[in-house]
Amino acid sequence: MLSAASLDAPRDVVDEARELPNYGDVFAANEDPNPDDPALVDGDDAQSFRDVVVAQPDWGHSPRVRVPEDLHRALLATLSAWAADGSVVLVRQPDGDQSRRLAPENITVDVS
Repeated sequence: MLSAASLDAPRDVVDEARELPNYGDVFAANEDPNPDDPALVDGDDAQSFRDVVVAQPDWGHSPRVRVPEDLHRALLATLSAWAADGSVVLVRQPDGDQSRRLAPENITVDVS
């Protein structure tokens, strides 16, 4: 017979299934960035927060955005989604028909 004590994780281990559901997907910055600070740097090219953290008007409020695999485009799409109080949907192994897999995600914008 198992007791509750026997189900506890060792002292130096975190049980993700038990701990993570208690934390929502919320980010609170210690300090807001200056709009002119660099937000996305690609080699010698730097884009400021003012240029990349921009809600896309045609996405509406709280969009559910499927982002592309390309990292640079994915970051831009993610920042735009968050600027509109939205969320992103990441897809691993996007080969083949994804309609059945993506239906429960209620995607409103697909930039993949």
